[in-house]
Amino acid sequence: MTDDEMKILRDLHLGRINFEEFTSLYPIEITNSYLIRELGRAIDCHDVKALAYLLSVFYKRGFFSELCKYLTDLMIQSWHKEHENIAMVLQFDVKCPDSVDNLIKAMEMKYKYLFDRCDYEPFVTKCMYAIADLGTDYSKQKLTELSLSEDPILAEAAKFQLDRLAEEALQAESIDENTRDNTDHGLEGLSPEKRQKLEEMLDMDKGTLTPEMCREFDKQYIHSKNKKKSTDS
Repeated sequence: MTDDEMKILRDLHLGRINFEEFTSLYPIEITNSYLIRELGRAIDCHDVKALAYLLSVFYKRGFFSELCKYLTDLMIQSWHKEHENIAMVLQFDVKCPDSVDNLIKAMEMKYKYLFDRCDYEPFVTKCMYAIADLGTDYSKQKLTELSLSEDPILAEAAKFQLDRLAEEALQAESIDENTRDNTDHGLEGLSPEKRQKLEEMLDMDKGTLTPEMCREFDKQYIHSKNKKKSTDS
């Protein structure tokens, strides 16, 4: 990147310009291939500023699956301080099934700056959520192993995720059961508050909701609550 390009990226990063202004000012079309190329260069050069600026672009433009390798590799590289942000990206923005091992390594590397900021435990929490939300057999296996760790922070965080997954499974089972009941008995199992919200969300008249819509709404409701818990932590 040229100095002029870095200045425009910096202005976006600092909030001096919005994304629309950024794209009009930036001399190169912002494509996936361009961003991947520049991210690779930033990693090769250990360019802390370029990495932070490029992440700002992704936050505005969106992450995509081709970034998985770069993001997971960054989790175990110590030259930058974006580990906590990337852990959140791996939870909320792009699912990378192959990220489990590097997320675990990142927690075990115990980056000093996280302790200096008192951010190590929140970092562990974010990594554990990213692992758990993959929902694969391997991610669950690694959570089980981590729950037996001699490190109390890792063990407690892993146990929390296992308990959360078990609770969500029970809730999903309950939702399915309610849906089956509601098929023959209207939608009595859906609370008036949830029904009203769902009707407003779908802009539908009363009485037109199907059990499938209610089940999907409840699943999203559960996910939004857990996402809020992760953000608050």
